[in-house]
Amino acid sequence: MARCFYDIGKVKVVEDVLTKPGALTEEEYRQIQMHTVYGYQLLKEEGSFSEDICLMALEHHEREDGTGYPYKKTADQMNRYSKIIAVADVFHAMTSDRVYQVLPFMMFLKK
Repeated sequence: MARCFYDIGKVKVVEDVLTKPGALTEEEYRQIQMHTVYGYQLLKEEGSFSEDICLMALEHHEREDGTGYPYKKTADQMNRYSKIIAVADVFHAMTSDRVYQVLPFMMFLKK
């Protein structure tokens, strides 16, 4: 279920920012980062999603070493299912065409 909703917060980010082909400004990057908080809020307000699913929307850009966003959580602070979604999201980013992708993962593998 979470795989369908973890990026739902992007509906509240301006489309021009989401699809911008060039480098983002600091403000645009902050807007992108907020999609995790927006997603958590949307799912909580809807009321029929478990806390685990809501946390997956919030935490899927956190990193075990504390370098992620939005709250710089470390491994012991993250929901275990959020970690799975984070790995899947990184893999998806590396293997799909996205406007902000610098070097597609598949091209790297072919080298």
